[in-house]
Amino acid sequence: MDTQNTHITAAAIRERARLAGAEITRLRPDMLVLMDDNAVEHVLPPPVGTGLPILFGGTNVPVEFCNRTAGFMKNRERPGKNVTGVTEEHELIQNPRLIKSLVPTAETAVIIYSRATPFIGRMGEVNEACIAAHRDSLPIRFVGAETVSTLSEYQSLIRKYDHDPSVDIIYTFAPVSLVRDDGTAGPATETTRWMAAKFRKNPASPG
Repeated sequence: MDTQNTHITAAAIRERARLAGAEITRLRPDMLVLMDDNAVEHVLPPPVGTGLPILFGGTNVPVEFCNRTAGFMKNRERPGKNVTGVTEEHELIQNPRLIKSLVPTAETAVIIYSRATPFIGRMGEVNEACIAAHRDSLPIRFVGAETVSTLSEYQSLIRKYDHDPSVDIIYTFAPVSLVRDDGTAGPATETTRWMAAKFRKNPASPG
């Protein structure tokens, strides 16, 4: 279910999950280990409630989101059923504080996040909601949010805000799965190198 660069549409991710589920049925494993949000959201539901022990990890979206459809836990302290695991969630509120500590003179920031895949879009929404809920207590004032789905859209916004004197920080959240003109997804490392090499305001990205 490592789909970030190859299976990026909702339909392609579901098909990937269907194939993974078929392999589970064929192999009949003693334990199922699921890594990443796409795997937990799309592969987990069918084996919930069976005798197969399931361990998940590497999830960034709050697991309650997946639980709404899979129903694999009563609560975090006592999940119940045959599923347990760990997440990679962190306190999103710490990201703006970290940026301020790294660039003490920064006063304003704009958010750019990707909607290239369903999972990345949700991560951006969670991050934006966190900032909105704590706006009055943040050390940086966020002056807007932009969403993109293609690499060209992303690059255009980076160029725009790099020359905008009213914006001190370009805050990009998880710039992965951005689609190139040829329809393939660009790796985040490639995008980050492009930004670092070309721009005065090297964007701060937590993901």
